[in-house]
Amino acid sequence: MHLGKLDALGTCQELEASLGGGVHTLDEVFVHYAGSALDSGGNFRAVSAERATAQRLG
Repeated sequence: MHLGKLDALGTCQELEASLGGGVHTLDEVFVHYAGSALDSGGNFRAVSAERATAQRLG
């Protein structure tokens, strides 16, 4: 799923193989199908703290 649209369906190995020869990362597979790079939301600690605050505040 990307932006509410199903772009590809399959296992990680199937999606990687669909790009052709060589070894590809899942980030590369995502960019191929979604057309844009991953948007990083920060490091794990920052995301975890934000989620905890959101759960606490409701």
